[in-house]
Amino acid sequence: MNGQFIGSQNFAGSPNPAVVQFQVPAADLKPGHNVIEADYTQDYYYADSSATVSVAIVAAPQINWGNLASIKYGTPLSSQQLDATATFGGTTVAGTFVYTPTFGTILAPGLQTLQAVFTPTDTQDYESITTTTTLNVAPPPTPITSGAIVRVGRTTTYTQQISIDTTPGAHQFIVSNLPSQAVLQSVAGATMSSGPNGTWIVSFTAPASGCISFVLTFNDPLGTSLTSYVQTLQ
Repeated sequence: MNGQFIGSQNFAGSPNPAVVQFQVPAADLKPGHNVIEADYTQDYYYADSSATVSVAIVAAPQINWGNLASIKYGTPLSSQQLDATATFGGTTVAGTFVYTPTFGTILAPGLQTLQAVFTPTDTQDYESITTTTTLNVAPPPTPITSGAIVRVGRTTTYTQQISIDTTPGAHQFIVSNLPSQAVLQSVAGATMSSGPNGTWIVSFTAPASGCISFVLTFNDPLGTSLTSYVQTLQ
């Protein structure tokens, strides 16, 4: 309403006809019924007078929702994603949200659109609002392709080549279920660290193509043939 014409009064019949115009800043009007009063101070021709008018304001709440963190494929929608709020003038507006898709939905990989419909408890003073935002769902990792574990001559060293086809960027894979005496010595092109319960965590950055290969080197002091273990991509 700020800056808009509100009303006028022609004082016809006076020696100096006048038009009274006034404006009400939007910040002065609140949701609901607002009473505006106009006062006229007497002059030579007219006595003091006043008038009031009631202006009903139905406000549009501000919906705060967006900048959602990416989730992995298979993660059901929860309050971490469906967490919109409604405010007006910095104050929370009571009401309910209905989301599409709903809680518990597992979305397909890719950039997905979410919708929220807000219905205020006070429907006389506030409008219903529909808004949307986007959520990125990271695709499931492609299984690791593993070559055979090969013993290097008569030593206790073993090697294996693996190939990974995943999304570009930072990832990890976990090597687990190795014999207790076996050690993952190195992974060419990646960094590694020991994890809990005898696991090994290997960190790497996939190129733009997402395709990358590594050579894993193990040591088994007992000379046991390493034939299988679990590799999990994260």
